[in-house]
Amino acid sequence: MGASRRPSGGFALAGAAWLPALLVLLVPAWLLLRATGGDGTGLTRVTAPATLTLLVETVLLAASVVVISAVIACSTALLVARTDLPGRRIWSILLALPLAVPSYMGAFAAIAAFGPNGLLAERFGAELPEAYGPVGAALVLALLAYPYLFLPLRAALLGVDPKLEESARTLGLTPIQTLRRVTLPLVRPALIGGALMVALYVLSDFGAVALLQVDTFTSVIYTQHDAFDRSGAAALALVLVAVTGCVLLLEGRARRTWRGRLTATRSTAVSSDRLIRLGRWRWLATAWCSLVVLAAVGVPLMVTAVWASSSGATCTHCEPLGTLALNSVTVAGLTAVVCMVLALFVVRYATFGRHRRRDLPRRLLYSGFALPGIVVALAMVFMASSWVPVLYQTLPLLVVACTLRFLPQATDGLAPAMAQVRPSLEEASRTLGHGRLATFRRVTMPLIRRGWIAGGVLVFLTTIKELPATLVLRPTGFETLATELWDLSNEAFLGAAAERCILIVCLGVLPMLVLLAREVER
Repeated sequence: MGASRRPSGGFALAGAAWLPALLVLLVPAWLLLRATGGDGTGLTRVTAPATLTLLVETVLLAASVVVISAVIACSTALLVARTDLPGRRIWSILLALPLAVPSYMGAFAAIAAFGPNGLLAERFGAELPEAYGPVGAALVLALLAYPYLFLPLRAALLGVDPKLEESARTLGLTPIQTLRRVTLPLVRPALIGGALMVALYVLSDFGAVALLQVDTFTSVIYTQHDAFDRSGAAALALVLVAVTGCVLLLEGRARRTWRGRLTATRSTAVSSDRLIRLGRWRWLATAWCSLVVLAAVGVPLMVTAVWASSSGATCTHCEPLGTLALNSVTVAGLTAVVCMVLALFVVRYATFGRHRRRDLPRRLLYSGFALPGIVVALAMVFMASSWVPVLYQTLPLLVVACTLRFLPQATDGLAPAMAQVRPSLEEASRTLGHGRLATFRRVTMPLIRRGWIAGGVLVFLTTIKELPATLVLRPTGFETLATELWDLSNEAFLGAAAERCILIVCLGVLPMLVLLAREVER
């Protein structure tokens, strides 16, 4: 058992931790007002039999995606972090790239590539099953969502204290036994947090489920909203908030089960002599990583390349690619920075305290991630037009909306690393005369840096492809790669749309290079 953690930071820390959580709570409050407004029939949707069927289908889809994502993420993270897999650094980048692929483009690529009339059938003469339906949706979403598990799990694996594994090896355990009995229990908080993010990603996704003809809460909410049944859409969104609460309860119980099994992190990478030797299995492992990257990134890029070559890329009214890229990077970069700063306060407040309720602000943030982007955006429009009109249709309001949606990604990347910091290390620094800031900079930051940056990378990659909130909240004349990609796809400018899709994926490589640059040479 480690030393007991004491509260730190006072009212300033508590205020900074609670501020984003209180803003997120305004969204369900707005939904309740909408659901009970008008003739009051909106809440009748909650008890309708169709809602129960929708609930079962949504939960089954989310559970399926979590299981498939866990298989992919656990196997690939172990390979790149704990084995002598050839080109581990390159695979670390490639395996994270599905985060840069918009879900609707991944679904459209699956539809275009598979099936009797798909590109693969035409080129290779193979009859492949169509991607429509729950099975196809589960596979497509898992291939796009598994990096939510892969990135924090890889960061946690690289942060395990090597002395513990060395002790296990000296006691006679094989590398595989050490991995199973020592390493995996230590990184289980990152696994649980990543699984939570995958589940919430599925609950909030619209593009993939709509194209693949699967009814979930999000797709039905969009349908109700387009049909001007705003009260019914708000009522269903409230049910989605309740589902999120149940998911959080399960996640909290699982996390508490393994609390106390954490230990200090380290700031150095695994040395080559401690890596598991794959031997003759290394080429099978390489083939598995190749298959995952090919299915998640290769197929969408292949489809977009065909579009670019066959449909042309002429678009007289399109914004220059440089302007679109700059706008997208600006929104994603600002959101990532804001989320990383707020995550420090939220996670610090949650981790260094005796009372369980100190974790409440962090857990409340998950409701923003699970809600559809258009719901959060419309709530922001209502609040800005009613209380702060000067923010309406401005870039800061768009950044606020994206922050409320994606802040849990930053906190989930940071929380496992912060939980592994021993309070005795900071106390020792304080007794040597260092202040709070100096102690945090010299002692704490080196230990949490990898998880902190990984969380920021997740936020950047998710924001750069965000569509619904950007469509509603963007300033007049402000286009991003995602918004113009959506417009061009609807207008059948497939060649120009392909260029923007490829550029989104290319921009996703840059933050991964930053992430890997912070690691020491192996």
